[in-house]
Amino acid sequence: MKRNFTPKVKLKHGIVIYRKRRKRGLLSVFFLLILLILGFYYIYTNVIVSEVVPNLVGKNLEEAKGLVSQSGFDLEVSEKFSDLPEGTVISQKPDSGSRVKRGKLIVISVSKGAERTSAKEVPTDVETDLSEGLGEATPEAFEEDSEDFEDLKVTSFEFIVCIDPGHQGHADNSPESIGPGSTTTKERCRGGGTGVNSRTPEYEIVLQIGLKLKKMLESEGIKVVMVRTTNDVNISNSERAQIANEAKADLFVRIHCNGSSSTSSNGIMTLYPSRNEWCGSIYDESRKAAQLIQREMVIACGRANKGIIARGDITGFNWSQVPVVLSEICFLSNPEEDTLLNDESFQNKAARGLFNGIVKYLK
Repeated sequence: MKRNFTPKVKLKHGIVIYRKRRKRGLLSVFFLLILLILGFYYIYTNVIVSEVVPNLVGKNLEEAKGLVSQSGFDLEVSEKFSDLPEGTVISQKPDSGSRVKRGKLIVISVSKGAERTSAKEVPTDVETDLSEGLGEATPEAFEEDSEDFEDLKVTSFEFIVCIDPGHQGHADNSPESIGPGSTTTKERCRGGGTGVNSRTPEYEIVLQIGLKLKKMLESEGIKVVMVRTTNDVNISNSERAQIANEAKADLFVRIHCNGSSSTSSNGIMTLYPSRNEWCGSIYDESRKAAQLIQREMVIACGRANKGIIARGDITGFNWSQVPVVLSEICFLSNPEEDTLLNDESFQNKAARGLFNGIVKYLK
């Protein structure tokens, strides 16, 4: 009877080959697991918990803040002299399009206008604590030295104030020149914002505030010219400025509400014209009025101070030949401020803040 005989040498060789193959297989599985872990970590850090850095260059500071907040980044702002309008973002790091983790710091440089070399270009009779860098300063910061307005009556002189409640019942998107002789155009009059919860249009709210302000100013003997007293009009932004020009207004006050892609944005800011080819002659007076009105609005309304910002791209500024400011009264995109803007008592506070700032400027 034959026996199935396998040489020991051959069997031992087979065992060695099997062990080597099993070792290689285990190593392959191990390296595969490492690659999977590294791949998941890369996806998690670079996709799941990261965002693309938005393009901030060329935007105004408030718009940049909204974009950064919406993307989940922190923001650091520095200022430097530039030929760009004040409040315009000059540069940013990281660059737009980069993908970085949420919570990372985005560093931007913001223009503070052209460097002033002449002493006469610097207002010397306005408080310097209301410069553009105030940011989120609280209303309480202004209350200690706030004056009593009992002595601010200006009835001994006749002043003229032109009030422009922003927007209108129906937008007019046909183009008009952004400034006299300019080939750059913008919409004649945009539709404005709408309350995030109330759905109340901006043009209704600002007209209500404007009419309250009119009564306050007239009670002090100040002549008031209203750009509009109804929502059913079609008046372009350049035409609004020309109404103020024809009235020879001592101050042209434009009333708006703000809006942002971020519902957390809140507070009050005041815009004024930059020192561009059209507004150089009214720059200093407009800035002075913006400082005073911003201060009084923050005190009266008790909302966050977003500072004053110079803008060179606003048609209603560039066509104006008289000092002009634009008050952005809170954010319709913020649920709390949307509620406030629809409250008559808050509207009275806003009108009072505008009144106080205007009278201080006229005085």
